[in-house]
Amino acid sequence: MIFKVAALLLSSLLVANVYAENFPDPTQPLMASGGSDVEDEQGLKLDSILVASSRKLAVINGAPIREGQRVNGILVRSIRSGAVDVNYQGQNQTLVLVPRVRAPGHNAR
Repeated sequence: MIFKVAALLLSSLLVANVYAENFPDPTQPLMASGGSDVEDEQGLKLDSILVASSRKLAVINGAPIREGQRVNGILVRSIRSGAVDVNYQGQNQTLVLVPRVRAPGHNAR
């Protein structure tokens, strides 16, 4: 009798493990990407931003750049949560980490 119960318990654990492998981890974001998939007209892509009390860092086109630093012709003027102000090829622009989403019915101009 004990062997039947142990075998039944073991088989139910194995079946539960097989089904659990097919479900995504509910603690992970649905789309775990590091940054924006959108490049601006000049080919600049903001990959990520780190804003901490001791430092600010942006990763643009794969290159880590601190506030006030110039790398590959990109001067980072300021780093904020969600956006970075840069000067590139003589033009000031703001790179946004997550593109803005317009409300339904709001026409773009």
